[in-house]
Amino acid sequence: MSFENEIKEALMKHADDVKPRTESWGEVEGKVRKVHQRRMVGVTALVVALVAAAGVTVPRLLSDDTRPGGFAGPGDSPGPTVPIDDRVTFRHEMDGYQLKMPADWRIAGFEGSTELLPPGQIGLTAGEDTFAVELFVFPGERYDARAGESVTVAGLPAIRREAGDYQVFYRVDWTDVCGYCDDAATLQIQVFASNATLWDSFIADGVDVVESIETTAGLPEGEVRTPRGMVADDVTYDERTAHLVRFMEARVWGSGAGAMLSEFARKELKGYKLNGTGDPFQLWQSYVATERAEADANSSEFTVTLETVDVDGNPVTMTETIGIGAGGDGLEVRFIVPNDA
Repeated sequence: MSFENEIKEALMKHADDVKPRTESWGEVEGKVRKVHQRRMVGVTALVVALVAAAGVTVPRLLSDDTRPGGFAGPGDSPGPTVPIDDRVTFRHEMDGYQLKMPADWRIAGFEGSTELLPPGQIGLTAGEDTFAVELFVFPGERYDARAGESVTVAGLPAIRREAGDYQVFYRVDWTDVCGYCDDAATLQIQVFASNATLWDSFIADGVDVVESIETTAGLPEGEVRTPRGMVADDVTYDERTAHLVRFMEARVWGSGAGAMLSEFARKELKGYKLNGTGDPFQLWQSYVATERAEADANSSEFTVTLETVDVDGNPVTMTETIGIGAGGDGLEVRFIVPNDA
């Protein structure tokens, strides 16, 4: 099974798990507020539909065609607190989007979601006060333009809905963007704060994050952060780098990396554990692509450091040289040489 198919199967299962039961909105409505206090990964899809019937009043992110992306912050709110020069690119190769986020924000997530968190804020699953911008792609879920206020995100049709006291959802038609989705797809973005203080502190930067979202058709410059790693700012980001990132994301995730190897690499790496440091159950936790050299006109060599901890909690690192180049069906991982071997 290919990497793309493995991801598709896992995410389709998750999408089935969170699919709303339209016949039970009355029952769900009574539970939504409790769910908001814990975390909403499993219910964000149904909340979007639910708020159509909920007459809640919240501070608005007003649609405004005069601003890029169609969003505007509260009229009396200050501008972003983090200057644009202090922002970095976050790029999600598999989900097909990239955005600009403050450099001091961190990346977290749960069950396929991605959470962008300001300093001092914790993940939504913790059930404590926090602020977060959450993104999740629902494969197989068709975008419904009638379900909210029409806006645009990444230049694509989108709708905007408010829920709770300090919570806004955006739903974007991601059908033509999602590479692992057979048919329809929807990108959902949630901007959430537990209280007015957190909302007022971070909403301007949160709006800037949403406005910056674009597809991965364009290539980033400078430091690039990914769900599980990073590409250093002096490593040119092009299609070969993107292929390396997809491969490394699969390795850290623990599934699908082998399908991206060339036949030569498969033979050479027989017995070499792509997912650990000698223990097949020990997964790498993160990676950094630190250097790049051009091997020839059709391939590049990347220096990558992988990081994890051993069973006693001690840090473990390993550095490799990974070759990415043209193959029979496009780009492939030509070889992996453990530099510390």
